Amino acid sequence: MFIALKLMTLMSISFPTTIANYGIPIVKWLYTATYLTMEISRMMLNVLIIWFWQIASEVALIDAFALVVAIVISTKVLLDIFSYEIVITWNNPVVEYEQQVDLA
Repeated sequence: MFIALKLMTLMSISFPTTIANYGIPIVKWLYTATYLTMEISRMMLNVLIIWFWQIASEVALIDAFALVVAIVISTKVLLDIFSYEIVITWNNPVVEYEQQVDLA
C-alpha cells in the first residue's frame, strides 16, 4: 500500500511537472516569435516611412529642377520668337525698340 501511495504521489507530481517542462519552452518560443515578428514589422514600417519621405523629397527636387528648366526653355523660345533689339542712342533720352525679322 505504501508503494502504491508513493507511486501515485510521484505520478501526480511528475505529470504536471512534465507538462510544465515541455509546455513552458513552447509558450516561451511562441512569445519570442510573436515579439520578434512585431519588432520586425515595426522596423519595416519605420524604414517604409523614411523611404516615402526620401522619395517625396527627391520627387520634389526633380519637380523644382523641371520647373526651372521649363521656365528657361520657354523664356528662350519666347525670346527667339519675339526677338527685340534695344537700341540706345547716346544723346537721345528716348529708348527705341526694333524687332529683328529674319526672313531667311
